[in-house]
Amino acid sequence: TILIDDEALKRADAPLVCSNFFRLLRLHREVDASFVNHLLNYEYRRGAFNEFQTQTTNLRNLNVSDFLEKVEIAVAPFSEQRRIAAKLENVLAKVDDCQQRLRRIPIILKRFRQSVLVAACSGRLTVDWRCLDTYGDNDLPTSWNSVALGQLISEGPQNGLYKPASFYGSGTLIVRIDAFYDGMIAAWSE
Repeated sequence: TILIDDEALKRADAPLVCSNFFRLLRLHREVDASFVNHLLNYEYRRGAFNEFQTQTTNLRNLNVSDFLEKVEIAVAPFSEQRRIAAKLENVLAKVDDCQQRLRRIPIILKRFRQSVLVAACSGRLTVDWRCLDTYGDNDLPTSWNSVALGQLISEGPQNGLYKPASFYGSGTLIVRIDAFYDGMIAAWSE
């Protein structure tokens, strides 16, 4: 019996699988295991092995004897297998690196968006094309005014009376209370 605790899961540098369905296969010496591994991963991901699997209660079972008998793979000479596997390792490492960098993009964009909003709301975003305003005590350009939000609203807020959507004209769509039917939002209509 092997016990896998939370600490072992946290230390793992690759995805872990717990199953009693593993089969050990040892390859001939003339076959590079890394080459075969990459080839089988590719074929599996494109669905080539689905016909050899059955599924019950969310578990996939591989018919190993059919799989080994009927699956054919192209086998290059051993030296070429090693070169292909080495090249794949190199390229896939670059792919992994790119994926790591791409995962950070939403955070970078969020920070950038926040910086732009701060700059726009403080007047610093447009300072170069304005009259190079000076800044007052409230950290706003002296040509700007500071007013209560309520002073900017021409009508509203209101409750209970909703005019037809056509009354409001074009612009950004909003979800109104009458757009909900049976717990779902009705389709937008132009």
